[in-house]
Amino acid sequence: LDRRIHDEADEAEAAVFSPDDDAVRLTTIHASKGLDFPIVILVDLNAEPRADAAGLAVLTSPRGAPELVARHLAPRAATRSRLDFERDRDLDPSGPLFPIPTPLLRAAQADARAREQAERRRLTYVAITRPRDTLVLIGSTQAPRPGSAFQSLTTALADPRIAATITTTRAAVDLLAAARPALPRSPARAAQSARAPARPSRSHARVLHLDLAPLARFNDCPRRFRLRDLLGLDEPPIAAPSADSDDLRALGRLVHGVLARWPLARWGDAPAPADLADALRLHGSPETPRAATILAGFLGSDFAASVRAAGDSVGRDRPFVLAIDPAARGAARLDLQGTLDLVIEPAAGPIQVLAYQLARPDAGLSAARELELRAQALVVATRAFGRPVHAGAVFLDSPGASITPLWLPDLDATDHRRTEGDLAALAARFAEARYRDRFDGVPRPTCERLACGFVEACHGARAPDAWPKME
Repeated sequence: LDRRIHDEADEAEAAVFSPDDDAVRLTTIHASKGLDFPIVILVDLNAEPRADAAGLAVLTSPRGAPELVARHLAPRAATRSRLDFERDRDLDPSGPLFPIPTPLLRAAQADARAREQAERRRLTYVAITRPRDTLVLIGSTQAPRPGSAFQSLTTALADPRIAATITTTRAAVDLLAAARPALPRSPARAAQSARAPARPSRSHARVLHLDLAPLARFNDCPRRFRLRDLLGLDEPPIAAPSADSDDLRALGRLVHGVLARWPLARWGDAPAPADLADALRLHGSPETPRAATILAGFLGSDFAASVRAAGDSVGRDRPFVLAIDPAARGAARLDLQGTLDLVIEPAAGPIQVLAYQLARPDAGLSAARELELRAQALVVATRAFGRPVHAGAVFLDSPGASITPLWLPDLDATDHRRTEGDLAALAARFAEARYRDRFDGVPRPTCERLACGFVEACHGARAPDAWPKME
């Protein structure tokens, strides 16, 4: 908890352990939506909402037209606590500024407080409906603060219909006193009781639910995984900044989204600019010239036409879950999940599994991409009933005539067993990293080969003459 406060990090949701694990989960109310637990303990119920009107807002009224609220500030007199513009002559323009308390501003502040209190009540409802067996409410010896969840609960629990649901009320001081161990009878027992209980040497996790892409990032660099997927930090751009540079990751997500929904009957035909603009607009990006160029080139390519010719045997954007049992006794099982970009399953011959990649790398596929492709091939192989599976990457940002997949070497049953073992070992490494909260970095040359945007945060500033290319 101290580390999370120091990092100013929200609760991690990218990788969670199984609810069957013998563990306590520390979570926000927002993150608990849709989940339930045997026992739920709610703390900080007496926190008081401190909502305030924004600097510029719209105040709506059921009986009147909406009004624009603008917060105006002015210096406060040094000798008086209230503003009086007709009499004050000693205002210090360099001093602190305070909002002018107009009637409209006061109405906006009251509206903001009411909204915050309503939101607090909704969150309280979510929280108290999470437990399956027991709900523990940690109150306060102080009087309930206005608008707090403690105030709402104190009022509601007085209702006879609800009061009957309270089975036990205990004072915290009594619980703490009862929890103190009895005095030992001998110095040896005193030393033994003072000794902290030994921490288990290995993680208790029995099931890991992980996405394939974050797990591949962890395999490349555990620290990069922690920064991106646990702490939720935006990775800095991996190319030298310029006025017309794109966020390549956002660009990749945008192109993937359009290809997943573009009519397969129109693959192989150059898309009309208006239709392409509409598709991009639906994905929240009305002006992305580079995305339009990439999509137009790929959709009009001979490769796209060959995909269309495959007809009903083409699958796009297919989610999957793959359970991998560990080889070592007592290790965690891995429930791997992800999405297959493109699967072509002809009537005869090998099944093709293809992943979209924005740009063709200079030196073959990255280790993370190769791991993802081998895992996706394993997913299809478990459902292919002995049919061979080929896995490769399609490079979208290539001239239309040169768009051809880069295939992995042919994979057989031995390769799939090796991939399954690699994933099980990787899951064991991940479980121990989470358990010990240790995510080590990799050497700087590896960072630059991975085109990691956190390289300067890990290794210091670098010379501006060589920016790594996107893999």
